Amino acid sequence: MHDDELHTAFMNARSSERLQLLELLESKLDRLAADKASRDQVFSALKDWINLRRPSSNKTKPETTQ
Repeated sequence: MHDDELHTAFMNARSSERLQLLELLESKLDRLAADKASRDQVFSALKDWINLRRPSSNKTKPETTQ
């Protein structure tokens, strides 16, 4: 695969991933609206939703016991 083809494939994958996240976000907002969530509940739910999807270095590290 040439560099240009690789770059195009990479950009297409990123675009597809962003679109999927936007669709998930839209669905989450629709559910919150249907539940008549308050402003604070919406912010809290969205922060939780973001944190679940955010890559974390803790997920790749083995757990340590104390």
